[in-house]
Amino acid sequence: MRHYLLFLPGLAAAMASGLSEPFPGAHQARDGAADVRAHGARGDGRTDDTAAFRRALDQAQREQVPIRVPAGRYRITAPLRGFSGFELTGVGPSSEIICHWEQERGTQGWERSLFVFEDGQRGIRFRDVKLRYRGTFSVGGSRESYAGRIAGVYLPAVHSVRFENVEIERFNSYGIHQTTADPRRVATDVEVARSRLHDCRVAGFRFDYVDGCRMLNSDFYRNGHRDDPGTGYGLAGSSGGRPKNVLVRGCRAWHNKRVGIDFHVGENITVEGCLAYGSPRNGLGEQNGIYVGEAFGTIILRNNVLRTFRDRGLPRAYLVRGIHAGYPYQGRLNTERVTIRIENNCIQDFDVSGGQQAGYPIVITNSFADLDCAITGCQVDARACTALISFSDQPGDPRQNRVEIAHNRLSADRVDYVPVMLGNVLSARLEDNVLDVRAWARQDLPVFSLGSRARQGTHVTAQGNRVIAPGPQNRSLFADPSRVSGAANVLNGRAAD
Repeated sequence: MRHYLLFLPGLAAAMASGLSEPFPGAHQARDGAADVRAHGARGDGRTDDTAAFRRALDQAQREQVPIRVPAGRYRITAPLRGFSGFELTGVGPSSEIICHWEQERGTQGWERSLFVFEDGQRGIRFRDVKLRYRGTFSVGGSRESYAGRIAGVYLPAVHSVRFENVEIERFNSYGIHQTTADPRRVATDVEVARSRLHDCRVAGFRFDYVDGCRMLNSDFYRNGHRDDPGTGYGLAGSSGGRPKNVLVRGCRAWHNKRVGIDFHVGENITVEGCLAYGSPRNGLGEQNGIYVGEAFGTIILRNNVLRTFRDRGLPRAYLVRGIHAGYPYQGRLNTERVTIRIENNCIQDFDVSGGQQAGYPIVITNSFADLDCAITGCQVDARACTALISFSDQPGDPRQNRVEIAHNRLSADRVDYVPVMLGNVLSARLEDNVLDVRAWARQDLPVFSLGSRARQGTHVTAQGNRVIAPGPQNRSLFADPSRVSGAANVLNGRAAD
C-alpha cells in the first residue's frame, strides 16, 4: 500500500469495518459508473488489478451502475464473478483486460474463466472492451483438443446477454462459452454484435442449450490449433445441446481450422449474408464453410459467400465441403419433419485436386425421414470436386424426402463422380439449372444420379436444364429415364428429354 493512503480521511474506519472499498466517495464517477481506475486499477499491464476490478464490481452490483474501463492494459490474476445487471463498458480495443494465470492441474469445470456468471442471471452487457489470455495455450499437449478450461466469458443458463464491439482472443478453450449440458437449463436472448472472436483453441463462440441467439456483423477467425485434431470453429453449436432459434447475419468466418459456421445440432437456424473462407491450416478432419449436422425445424442458408476450400494434399479419409447439412454418421435417422432452404449462395475457388479425398461444394447427408429441401439460385465455381451437389445415400431410408434443385449455375473444371447426386429421395424437381463440366473422370455415369437404394416409386421432374459435359455421345441425363418426366432439357446442345 502506498504511504500517502495512510493520511486519507476515513481510511482507518473503513479498514476497521472490513469494507472492501478503501476510498469511500472517491470511486464514484461523475456519470454514476464504477470506474476501475478510481478503485485503484493502474492499467499498465504489469500491476495486478484484480482487487481494483473486484471493488468496482462490488460497487456496480450494489448500486446497479455500469463498470467503466478506461484505456489501459489491465492484468487480472483470478476470475471475476458477474451478476444480474452486469454492464462492463470500455472505449474500444485499448480497454484491454488480460487474463493472466495458468490453468490448474485437474481443472474440470469452467470456474477459472475470466468472467464467470451463474444460472438465472440476466441483463449482462459487455461493450467496447478487449479480453485476452496470456497463459498456456496448449494445455494437455498439442493433441488434447479439449483440455483447455479457460474461456473469456462463461455463460450457463443466463438471459438477455449482449456483446457489442468486443474483441476476445487466444483463450485456451473458447472466447465465449455458453453451456449447461442440460435441456432443463436453457439460456435465452444472447447477442454478439460487431465483435471479433479469434485465435482461440477450440472456437470463438460455443453454445449448447440456448433459445434465441443472434450473431450480427461479427468476425470469427483463426480459431483452432495447428496440431489439434478436433479444434477450429469460428462459432459452434455443440453436439452436447440443441441450440434453437439462432440467427447468424452479416458475419465473417475465415481461416478457422475446421469449420467456419458450425451447428453440430441446430433447430430453426438462419445463416444469411455471411462470408466464410477456408483455412490454410486445414484441419485434421473435415473442413466446412457452413455446417448444420443434426438439423431440426427450419434451416435457412441464404446469400452467403464461401471461398477457398481446398484439400491441400490431405489423405482420402478427409472431406472438404462448402455447405453441409445432415448428420454424417451412420445409424442415426431424424424422424422429425425438417425444412432446408439453401438459397442464392456463391461458392468459389473450391478445389480437391491436390489430394485424394472427396469434396462437395453442397452436400446433404440423407439422415432425414421427412425432409423438404430446396437448393435454389446458387452459383458454384469449382476447380475439382467429387460432385457439385450431393445427397448422400446414408442411412438409406428416403421415406418422405422431397428435393428441389432449381435456377442454379454450377461449373467445374473436373468432376470425379456425378455432377448431381440425388440420393435416396422420394421425389425430385430439377428446373432451369445450368451445368458446365469441362472434364469428367467417369464416362459411364449420367449427369443426374439417384441413390442406390432409391424406391421404385421415386419420380423426378426435369424442366429446362442445360448441361455441357464431355464424354460419349450416348451419355444421358438419367440412368433410368422411365422415372423422369419433363421437357426442354438440353445436353451438349441437343435435346435430352
